[in-house]
Amino acid sequence: MLLMARRTYTAALLCLVGTNAAPRTARAPDLLIRVGPNVLLTRNESAPRAETTIAASATDAGRLVAAAVTNDVAETGSEIYTSSDGGHLWQRLLLPSGGWTAGADPQVAFDLDGRAYFARLARKTDPNAGRGPAATHVYRSIDGGGSWSDPVALAPPAGSASFDRPVLVVDQSSSRFRGRVYVVVRAGDALALTAYRSTDGAVSFSAPVPAVPNEPAMVFGAVVLGDGTLLVPYLVVAADPALRAVRSSDGGESFSAPMTIAGGEARHDSAVARRTAAGVLSVAGMPSVAAGREPGTGRDVVYVLRMTERSGRARIVMYRSTDRGATWSEPREIAPHERGFQYQPSVAVNAAGVVAITWLDTRDATTEWTQRLYVTASTDGGRTFLPAKAVSSVASSPLASGNLAPIPAFVTTVPGRGRLAGTGTLGRFMTGGDYFGLTAGLDGAFHPIWADSRTGSYLPWTARIEVATVGAPSRLAGGGVPSAVKGVGMVVDRSVWDPERAVTTVWVRLHNLSRDTIHGPITVVLLAPDPRLSAAEVLNSANRISGADAVFDYSGALGDFGMLIPGGVTEAIPWEVRSPGPRPRFFLEAEVRGVVRR
Repeated sequence: MLLMARRTYTAALLCLVGTNAAPRTARAPDLLIRVGPNVLLTRNESAPRAETTIAASATDAGRLVAAAVTNDVAETGSEIYTSSDGGHLWQRLLLPSGGWTAGADPQVAFDLDGRAYFARLARKTDPNAGRGPAATHVYRSIDGGGSWSDPVALAPPAGSASFDRPVLVVDQSSSRFRGRVYVVVRAGDALALTAYRSTDGAVSFSAPVPAVPNEPAMVFGAVVLGDGTLLVPYLVVAADPALRAVRSSDGGESFSAPMTIAGGEARHDSAVARRTAAGVLSVAGMPSVAAGREPGTGRDVVYVLRMTERSGRARIVMYRSTDRGATWSEPREIAPHERGFQYQPSVAVNAAGVVAITWLDTRDATTEWTQRLYVTASTDGGRTFLPAKAVSSVASSPLASGNLAPIPAFVTTVPGRGRLAGTGTLGRFMTGGDYFGLTAGLDGAFHPIWADSRTGSYLPWTARIEVATVGAPSRLAGGGVPSAVKGVGMVVDRSVWDPERAVTTVWVRLHNLSRDTIHGPITVVLLAPDPRLSAAEVLNSANRISGADAVFDYSGALGDFGMLIPGGVTEAIPWEVRSPGPRPRFFLEAEVRGVVRR
């Protein structure tokens, strides 16, 4: 069975720094982590994407909303992606800007009534006067992400219009503050941590409320506990950043004095610091935070993740609090015995109290410049963890050509004078951004979103993650004789044309449009072509046949589930197709074969 429950409480983003005792690997032999096919959220490759975020509906198990920064020629912006089928297929949306051209630090959330929210930094540029001050815009969707309102701009503190790094969270508790929408952001000339609240579904927001007025702070997430307490952890902006938190028990109208999560951690003369100083390797990531009910006790537990380098290698550590942030545990390493570096953590908790943690990891790398997303999970409130498992099906490199390519932009420095600048995505988003997203769905499954450069530049990817019992109804069971199946479509992720070889490489995934579950082995078999159409040959079939009867095997593109459920998709497999004649044109007839059990 999938470990889940009926109701979920707030989960948000965050990651940090520190280490000590390592949590034990979970002993329970009857639990395992299952990862589904990797899914690309957009086929648009006009610009690299970074700083990905994702949220799951509290009323519809299939509804997901995600967002990412777009590092475009014009200026850094952002876009939204929506899914109505649990993350199998996605639609890309561009929101009304009202003349504001820039968007950064995207955030998404849902309320308990199915409304979706989106927040981002925005900036209006005057071609004569140069870049103007930043604003924080909040959008609302009453249909779960299908359509969006015009933005609502938060009122800046008196005498200033500067904003940086907003975070967004909605009260999904049963408290008297249920449904409140909170935005916490650095604001004002001093960029002090400031909170805003909405009681009408983001139609309007309160005046700014100081959250941390007396020290420079970088917010990285916020959570709402079961009693409606708003908890906001942050990093003190300093050479050795301490980790602290404030909380509000009155719906965001006032905040407590800061509470210490962990002391500062100066950068050491470690392998990470030496490589970073030499410009060879820079790994980081904001801290990440989530909260949920502890299995067995039902009490609120807050989890904070952070990157540390005390051991000489970047490691992910966890802090936990069971008293609404007043006191915190010592840091505990999540995967202490693995080689390589660990960074960019995200954490989420589902309604059953299962904690999932994802991070970028170089343990599989042949060089230090390839990385994969990994996941682990805990079913006992973070005391023990299941063995870590790779989420990304392939490793990718930050040094991909699309990340290195300079992106030119013209910036007006003073009236009548400007600068043409070109910087690559790697310069700002070394490992794919300051943060990635992770959310828990209504059905208990987890959905990460991360920036992956397997296509040549950073693009947003996701996968379904389940924590289940080994004895669950067998998703991995085989058996049966494959035969032609109906109702399976083919989705093209992307294609690349090589004019020298006259070869088109097409990445094709299968989409089950039928009501039947299709079990492996699942293959695509080419049929005899229509003689009236241009013939073509494939160069990379599994059985090395180039025409009719050529086979593409999708059995390994099903993730850990071993089958294709109704509405489900496989991972994309490349087909190399050589076109006849001088023009790149081809036609292929094919059928899908698999096992359907009646």
